[in-house]
Amino acid sequence: MVHGYGYNRTRQALTSAGAETVWIDTSPKRPERNTMLTTRQAIREGDSLIVLHESDLGEDWRDRKRVMDILKQRGIHLIIAGNEPTRQDVGRPRTFDPTPEQDAEFGAIWYGPYTMAFVRAEYDRIFGAPLDRPAYGRLQYRYGPRDGSRWHPNVPGLDDTE
Repeated sequence: MVHGYGYNRTRQALTSAGAETVWIDTSPKRPERNTMLTTRQAIREGDSLIVLHESDLGEDWRDRKRVMDILKQRGIHLIIAGNEPTRQDVGRPRTFDPTPEQDAEFGAIWYGPYTMAFVRAEYDRIFGAPLDRPAYGRLQYRYGPRDGSRWHPNVPGLDDTE
């Protein structure tokens, strides 16, 4: 038999992963997990347990390892249905290195009399990514304020000498 267990998950998410019976915890003390692991009639040897993410098994790695060891001792096959993406991208943010053509085209839009909504749409069209908060900071650093009070001399196509 295939069982599903989740911490703050939906019943539908576990059944769509293939679970026939579902155990869901909403309390940090995880009473359903403890009942499931201690009651021999709940999950038997040879059954499978589906979780949507490894973190559903416990708070920290010690707790998760303890639960995995109990499942292994009892002969229960653990299936991790899918790994969730991390909450935050790890590592250094991507660098803003536009081509000279992109630089000239967007620089003219940045200093032009356009609304911010238009600038966002053009940024998305030119660079192929949405204009989020970090990207806006990179634009401020590269081009300066939109009012042109601090014009950046390294932006090609924006001075009268070219």
